[in-house]
Amino acid sequence: MSVPAAADPESPAYACFARTIAGMAPVLERGGVATSGEVGIDTLNPPAPRCGS
Repeated sequence: MSVPAAADPESPAYACFARTIAGMAPVLERGGVATSGEVGIDTLNPPAPRCGS
């Protein structure tokens, strides 16, 4: 399943989504939900703004 978080990677929503997923990746791996490769953390651009900023 794919759900777009934002159409533009410059969007604050995209940055917040990327930070959230990156932060959850270790938990997803430990729980056997997904590997970091499946999540694709390395494909997310490093988010500049903090969530809510």
